[in-house]
Amino acid sequence: MKARNYGFTHTAYEAVQQLRFMRGVLDVPEAVRAVIFRHGTQTDFADETFIEPDLYFVEVSSAKLIRVGEDAIQINYLYARYPDFFADHDRKVKYWDLASPSNAAGLDQWLEQQPSFVALAECDREILRNARVTVESAQNVVDSLSQFVDMVGRDRMIVTTHVNARSQLGSTLPRREQLIADVEAACEQLDLRCYNPTALMNQLGQHKALKDQGRDLTHFTDSFSDALFRDWNAHYFAVPAFAVADFGDGSIFDPARLDELLKKGARQQAVEYLRDAVEVYPANARLQRQLAKLEFEQGSLDKVAAIFGATGAGEQLAQSDPEAFLLATFAVGDHVRALEYGEGLLADELESPTIYAVMVQCAEALELEDKALGYWKKLFFFGGEQAGKAVSKVFALLDATGADRQVVREWAELVHERYPEQEGALLVLWQNAIADKASAKLVALRKHSRNLSGESMRVLAEACDEAGFEALAADLMSGGADETAASGKRHSWLAAHRDGWRRRGLAALEKGDKPHSLQCLRAAEIAGDRTVRSHLAKLEEAYLVDARAAYKERDLDRVLGLFDEADGSLVSFYQMDLLAGRTHYILGDFEKATDHLHVEVEKSEFDIRISRQLARAAFRAGRYGLAIDQFMLVSDRADGDEEIVADCNDKLQRLVARSIRHARDMIDRDRVAEAQELLVKVARIDGSAARLEKEYGRLASILRRKIKTLSASQVEERFDLGKRLFALDPDSALAAKAVADAAIRLGLYAEAIEYFEALRPLAGNTRQIDRQIEMCRSRLMQAAA
Repeated sequence: MKARNYGFTHTAYEAVQQLRFMRGVLDVPEAVRAVIFRHGTQTDFADETFIEPDLYFVEVSSAKLIRVGEDAIQINYLYARYPDFFADHDRKVKYWDLASPSNAAGLDQWLEQQPSFVALAECDREILRNARVTVESAQNVVDSLSQFVDMVGRDRMIVTTHVNARSQLGSTLPRREQLIADVEAACEQLDLRCYNPTALMNQLGQHKALKDQGRDLTHFTDSFSDALFRDWNAHYFAVPAFAVADFGDGSIFDPARLDELLKKGARQQAVEYLRDAVEVYPANARLQRQLAKLEFEQGSLDKVAAIFGATGAGEQLAQSDPEAFLLATFAVGDHVRALEYGEGLLADELESPTIYAVMVQCAEALELEDKALGYWKKLFFFGGEQAGKAVSKVFALLDATGADRQVVREWAELVHERYPEQEGALLVLWQNAIADKASAKLVALRKHSRNLSGESMRVLAEACDEAGFEALAADLMSGGADETAASGKRHSWLAAHRDGWRRRGLAALEKGDKPHSLQCLRAAEIAGDRTVRSHLAKLEEAYLVDARAAYKERDLDRVLGLFDEADGSLVSFYQMDLLAGRTHYILGDFEKATDHLHVEVEKSEFDIRISRQLARAAFRAGRYGLAIDQFMLVSDRADGDEEIVADCNDKLQRLVARSIRHARDMIDRDRVAEAQELLVKVARIDGSAARLEKEYGRLASILRRKIKTLSASQVEERFDLGKRLFALDPDSALAAKAVADAAIRLGLYAEAIEYFEALRPLAGNTRQIDRQIEMCRSRLMQAAA
C-alpha cells in the first residue's frame, strides 16, 4: 500500500519508524521531513487513510543508521538536498567521520569553515549539525524486528536481506556479509520468514543482476527485479501470471507471437500488434509497458507520452521505463511534469546523464536558476562531453546569481581537481590566491597555466604585478599557448616592465627588504635583464644562511617562511627543499615532507641520509611505491652497514601487506593502472611472490572483464588494458588480440605485428593472423617509402 508510505527505508530501525508513521502512531517533525520523505510527496499525503496490507515485505539492507535526534533520515535524500556540500569527496568523508558520536565535538567548528555549509539556510544547517551516524548491532536488528512483529504479527511479514555481492577483486563486502548473517540469525530467533536474494543473483549472474555489469553492488537491473518478483510470487504471492489475452473476436494476444515478430525484426508489425491489444485492454499495464518501450525505440516520443499519461497507466508505467517516460514528457513540452518526475527518480536513487540533461533543460526553460545550477554540477561529475559545457554553465549561473566568492572558489577547486588546465577554474583560483597573498598556491597553479589564452595571461600578470608577485607576472608573460599570435605583445609587455622591476628591486635591496627585492630582481631577470644575476646570487646565499640558522634554532615557521618567499619568487637556493622537507617531517606533515625530500633527491647526488628520510616519510604518508624504491636503494647502497640494511628489510616486509591492501583499494576505485604499477614494485621485495600470485590473478580477472565490456570506439583504452593484461598473463589470447587490433586502428603497425606474433601460438586458426601481419608490414613499407 502506498498510502502514508513516505519513501525508502534501509535499516530495521527505519522500517519500524515507517510502520509507526503509516499507522498514525508517529508524526515526523516538519524540520526533518525533507530528508525523510521522498521528493515529490504531497504535503497532505499523511491525511490519507492507511489500509493494512495482507503482507509486509521488510528489506534490511544496511546497518548504517543516520538520525537527527530520534528521527532516522535517508542518506540519499540528504545528498539530494545538499548537493554542493556533498559534491566534494574529501569533505563528504570528513563529515561522516565527524558525524559519529565519538567525534562530534569538532563538527560545528569544521562546518563553519565550509562555504557551502555557511551558504545554507539556518534550518538546513541545523540538520547537518545534528545528524549522527551509528552502526546497528545484531541485537539492534533483533529489537527492531521484534517491535515490527509486535505490531503486525509474524505471519504477515517477510524479511529480505541485501545480496551478498562480490567486488571486482572477487571478495564479498565484510560488513554486508555480517549484516546478512545478523538478519538471518534475527529471523531464526524470532521465527520469521527470511528471503536472501543472493542465490537468485548467482543463478542469473552478478553481471546481469546488478547494474554496471555487476560493478554497482547496490542497484538491481530490471531483469533481476523481474526475476525477484517471479520468485517472490512463486514462494509467497501465487498470483496467476499473464499469458494470453482474448481480443474479443475469437483471437487472442499471445506473447510468443510478439517475441516471434521481434526476433524477425518486424518491429512495426509488433507495434501494431501491441496497439490492437492495448485498445482492447487499456488497463493492462504489462501490455502498455511493452508498447511504450517499442514506441520509444521507434522514436515516437509523443505516443510514449500519451501511453504513460493514459488512464490506468499510472505510476507503475513511469517506474518501469524511467528515461523513456522522462524524455517523452520533455519532448512534448511538459517541462513542469518532466522536472517533477525527474526529481522523483533522483529521490529513488536513479541517476544517469540522460536524466540530468533533461532536468537541466527543464529547469532552464522554467527559469529555475538554483535547480539548473545543481543539475549542471551533477552533469559535470558524470564526465564525458557534457562536463566541459557544465563548467562554463555553472560559472555563468554563479555569476548571474551573485554567488559568494567562497562558493565560486569551491566550484573552481572541484573543476581544477578533475581538469587541471580548465581556463575558467584557473582564472578563479589565480584571482583568489592573489587576493589571499597565497604565494605557494600561485606557484602550484603556475605549472597548469601554460595553455591559458593570451588575454587571460595578461589579466593575471597585471594582477600579480600590482599585488607584489612580480616574478610570477613575468613568468606568466614569458610563455603561452598562442605563441604566433601573442608572443609579440607579451615581449612588449615584459620590455615595458623590465627596467621598472630592476629599479624597484635594487631600491628594496638598499632598504634591506629582501622579499620584495627578490621578487623584482627575479622578474627583471625573467624579462631578459642579465645584469641583476649577481644581486640575485647574493640574495640566494643570504636566504641559505638564514634558513640554516633558523633550522638549527628550531625556528620551524621561519624556515618555511623563507622557503615560501624564495619559491614564490621562482628562486631556489642550495638545499632549499632539504630544509623544508626536514622541517615538515619534524612537524609531522609527511605528505609535504615527502614532496620536498623527493625534489631534493631527484636533483642531488645520492646521500644515504636524505634517501633514508625520504623513504620513512613516504612510508608514513602512504606513498608506498616511492617508499619501496627508496628503501631498496638505501639497502643496496648501505656499504655493508648491517643496521641500516636490517631496518630497510624490516620496512620492506611491512610494506608488502600495506601495499597489497592499498592496491586493492585503488582497484575498487577503478585506478587499475596505478594498482598494477604498485604491485610490480612489491614484486621486487623478497618473499612477496606467493602473496602476489593471488593479487595478479585478481587483477588479471578485472582486466579481462574490463576489456570485454569496452565499446568498439574505446580504442586507446583497449590498447592500454590489453598491454597491462598481457604483462600479467602472456598466454592470454584476449590480451594479445586486444592490443594487436587496437594497434592497427591507432596506426602502430610495428606493435600490431609484435602482438599478432604473440597471438599465433594461442590461436587455433592462424590464416587471419598471417593476413593481418602482412597488411601491417605492407603499411610499414608504404610509410618508409
